[in-house]
Amino acid sequence: MVKSKAAKRYAKALFSLSIEQQQLEEIRGDMQDLAGLAGDSQDFSRFIRNPVIPGDRRRSVLHEIFHEKVRPGTYKFLLLLDDKRRLNELPDVCEVFEELYYEREGILKVHVTSATPLSAGQSTALQDQLKMKFSKEIELTTEEDPSQMGGLRIQAGDQIFDSSIAAQLEIAKTRLMQA
Repeated sequence: MVKSKAAKRYAKALFSLSIEQQQLEEIRGDMQDLAGLAGDSQDFSRFIRNPVIPGDRRRSVLHEIFHEKVRPGTYKFLLLLDDKRRLNELPDVCEVFEELYYEREGILKVHVTSATPLSAGQSTALQDQLKMKFSKEIELTTEEDPSQMGGLRIQAGDQIFDSSIAAQLEIAKTRLMQA
């Protein structure tokens, strides 16, 4: 999903400020909690996306929910987003903040899809190979998809490596149709 320029600017500003104030981990935790809330609560999601709620009511709700629950810097940031009428950008800001964190820490998110569950040994070996290939720490998530029939589909950042049998059959089918 493409994030707006505004979401990127706000995330970068908060990220820089959190580093400057030596609160990166703490504010990251707040941002993860906010992202979870925006994703899990339809009421909160509707609230941040509703532009017709009067400003004083929005502030009151933000104060009630977050004043004592998040770091002061995070709370002030939420108020800033509200003042600038950008509270609807919060989910994207949280996502960009997390991307900036991973980049700074040298961590690459990798998602692996296999036809059958990977054993712990297979996951560890794959993680080690990916760590060598990308020269980054790897955060590996896995999923099973029996329709792949075998092989792996690896998504590392914006790169996809598909060695699944289903993909190989599709390539063979395309070549046969062109011949």
